[in-house]
Amino acid sequence: MSADSENVSQFSHYHTFQLDPLVSFSGPGSMKSSTSLSEQCSSSQQINGPPSKKPRIDARLSPDTAPPTLSSSATSSTETTGEEFTLISDLHEDELADLTTIQDSSFLADCSELELGLDDEDEEIDRETHAYRLQMQDEARNRNSKKDNYSRHVNAYFDWIEHQQQLRLEANPSRHRTLTAEPITAGKVALFLKYEVSRPKAKGGTGSVGSESISQTISALEKHRSERQHLPHYVANTKSHKPLRSDIRIKTFESAARRNEPLRALNAQKMKTAGPLSATYTPEELKKIAMSVFESIHPSRTSLAKALRDRSMILMCSMFAFRGDSLRAVQLSDLGVEDLPLPQIKPGYTVKIITATRDNGKHNKEGRTEQHAALRHLDARMCGIGGLAFYLFSQYHVLGKPCPDFAPDFADPDYPEIGRRDWWKLILYHGP
Repeated sequence: MSADSENVSQFSHYHTFQLDPLVSFSGPGSMKSSTSLSEQCSSSQQINGPPSKKPRIDARLSPDTAPPTLSSSATSSTETTGEEFTLISDLHEDELADLTTIQDSSFLADCSELELGLDDEDEEIDRETHAYRLQMQDEARNRNSKKDNYSRHVNAYFDWIEHQQQLRLEANPSRHRTLTAEPITAGKVALFLKYEVSRPKAKGGTGSVGSESISQTISALEKHRSERQHLPHYVANTKSHKPLRSDIRIKTFESAARRNEPLRALNAQKMKTAGPLSATYTPEELKKIAMSVFESIHPSRTSLAKALRDRSMILMCSMFAFRGDSLRAVQLSDLGVEDLPLPQIKPGYTVKIITATRDNGKHNKEGRTEQHAALRHLDARMCGIGGLAFYLFSQYHVLGKPCPDFAPDFADPDYPEIGRRDWWKLILYHGP
């Protein structure tokens, strides 16, 4: 038998290898020793103290006597002259089971501490990123004229839920659980939509709300829900995790409102024909409204400037087909003058038009850039461009406000190429 075979034979006598040196014992450089490993372990216990329940032996093999094939639990080291590994010997099966349990428990404890640290870090990151998201959404909401409409629907939902709470408590005072507005779920929104589709319109006399109002209500509540789904009371309620429009009840209410829209519009047209709900102005009515602002003004520069401002806003809303909130958001930099070709008159013929550029409004929630144009009117009492000219004249020549500085400021590092212009942010129609 060769020396390698003897080493393998003596090495295979020990059944388990574990990198856990609870008891350290350095043997000779070769496995061939006159003292058995069990005796060496016993002598080590007598020197170091009372016998341990789980004896360990740390053996070192020199390269010339190491077995050709080592167990997978052996740990090699390139910095020493040999290879170190730990042999576990003379252990009963129950002791091996206890050893495994102790090692598994220690490993799980380390993993639990690691996972706990990662969870705390994730929660901190979530709070930071959600706070930044809410900040960006608030900035976008402040630039969007739809913010008042969305908040109107959300406030109506909260008011209705509060009213329902009172009604339910009055009907059954022994109720322990009441209806809460948050977290928003499809069931609560379905109850609110049942009320919405049956209530009369708040403005315009008789009639019911249209499909656009129902869709806007769903969109407003869904936006409110999605923006707050990271909050603890939303996380705890699994029903609030589901988008509203994925629920069959919400789909049914919205589709039913769309199907009933032609009939509702027909009834509205019948009432308009009768006269009480007509919202259009004849040319004579528009003249009277535009000139009525001068009937009760005080003999002062400020009162005259306010009257010219109101007249200009009335005429520009009519010329641009703007809503009041859209016109109030127009900035001085949104205005422009362009040439409108009219080949019907003759080839190459153009007229000057004034344009207003807008990127949000009731029917523009996606931020599209839109241009609205206005022409001069033959009747000066109805001309929006003339009304705008009188208004600007009153601001800078009647009230004596300083003229905007149109020169670019290239010293601003945020606008190195085009230069900063302070007049870009001037609101066209402002309050007193």
